[in-house]
Amino acid sequence: MQNIHFIVGTGRCGTNLLNRMFGEHPKLLPITETHFISTLATRFADASLSLEDFWQILDEHYTSNGENRWTDTHLQEAQITDKAAFKKQFSQHCTDHSYTTHAQRVMAFLNTCYQKNTPDKKRFLIDKTPQYGLHLQAISRLFPQSKFIHVIRDGRFAAISMTKHKGISRLITAGHPDKVGNFSYQAKLSKTAPLQATSQEAILYWQKVVSRIKKQTNALPISQYLEVQYEDLIVYPRETLQQIYTFLDLPVPASQWQAALTPDPQALVRAYANIQPEDYKILTNLVKPTLEEHGYFIGNLSELQNNKTQYQPDYWRIKSILRRFLNI
Repeated sequence: MQNIHFIVGTGRCGTNLLNRMFGEHPKLLPITETHFISTLATRFADASLSLEDFWQILDEHYTSNGENRWTDTHLQEAQITDKAAFKKQFSQHCTDHSYTTHAQRVMAFLNTCYQKNTPDKKRFLIDKTPQYGLHLQAISRLFPQSKFIHVIRDGRFAAISMTKHKGISRLITAGHPDKVGNFSYQAKLSKTAPLQATSQEAILYWQKVVSRIKKQTNALPISQYLEVQYEDLIVYPRETLQQIYTFLDLPVPASQWQAALTPDPQALVRAYANIQPEDYKILTNLVKPTLEEHGYFIGNLSELQNNKTQYQPDYWRIKSILRRFLNI
């Protein structure tokens, strides 16, 4: 594969959905989360690492409960059972090609994993580690040709979903990203108490991460960053995919439109129906400016349920878009 692009976000925001859609494209190979790229791009950015040290860093990244290594997850996904043999093959590949940079070695690891069972026409890897959005500038320095797609979901519904995810609840209650940075490295997150996050804590986390990702984009060229909304992926999948593939400089083959059938068109309707009025009011008031900034409805829940289930653009959304892009 020639390069790697990234899907980022807060978590529970639609990155998995977009990754599944990408699986339909003949030139894209979506892979599982990596987590080690941000560590290399920040903590070890200026380090000259031996191959053994580089491997140890990769191999020291764990899932949120500390039970599984992300390297093992990739090997399993690639149907590789002999880890020692794989490590030897990876090291030899790096030595044969005189790979010394972090980027070269990351691509060597991923290509060694996936190249054998991947059709030749696949050209780009897609990594959907959501938290990489907090390190866009550092990762961009590592992979200057990469592009970043930021998937944003209405924070009220993302927050409720976060509270049902053990790993993200743990992130929130552990104080990510301020107190726990590269949380996968050396299983840092697994050493914190597995507390349940509240929806109020989750939406403040959503606001913090969304805002910091936006700050990260200040130094990126417009050609390297695209923001899309989860709700558009659900309701307007064809148009949204067309926008994304134009951004990635990729054609949209006719077969790709099968991916447009992937979303559940009733997902938003159910989300609107299931939220409790008091929760909706509290969550809205906590982050109202950020919701408005991204074009989300902040009126009464009954109005949202009655008029927004089809997600049709109207005055509030058009006004927000104009304010965002025309600064009026």
